[in-house]
Amino acid sequence: MKNLTIALLTFITINNAQASNRAQLNLTGVIEEQLSIEIVGGNDTAQLDLSETQQQFFVGTTRVNSNSATGYNVKISSLNNWKLTNTTNPTINLPYSMNYGAQALTQQTGEQVIDGGTSVVQNLDTDVSVNYQIDPQSPLRAGTYRDTVTFTIEAK
Repeated sequence: MKNLTIALLTFITINNAQASNRAQLNLTGVIEEQLSIEIVGGNDTAQLDLSETQQQFFVGTTRVNSNSATGYNVKISSLNNWKLTNTTNPTINLPYSMNYGAQALTQQTGEQVIDGGTSVVQNLDTDVSVNYQIDPQSPLRAGTYRDTVTFTIEAK
């Protein structure tokens, strides 16, 4: 009886050890979406010369990173609706326009949207400049004039 039990166990072991002619290994990896924008150069405050008209006066550089699968947009908004406003008398202001790289922002109210395309970008620097007209016959009143511009990046 011992011989029959050993033979039966050997048959079961050999039968279970047969390999398949096919095996699969599934590999999966994930890249998280990364979108960022910053003002580079260490200075987030631009000093403007309000004594004369300025065209494409450099005020800063943004740096963009995006790996979005759908691309990205940069949204630009102004706290004072694209006007430099006198801090003591907000009714006194100086309208201005802005350039983002080679693109002139045309809308003088509300948020501006720049299409960043669909390419992956890393450390893409874009210069920002402003334009304003000073009338020598009607100079601005003394005081500090200010606006805050916000740059936001988001996936399309």
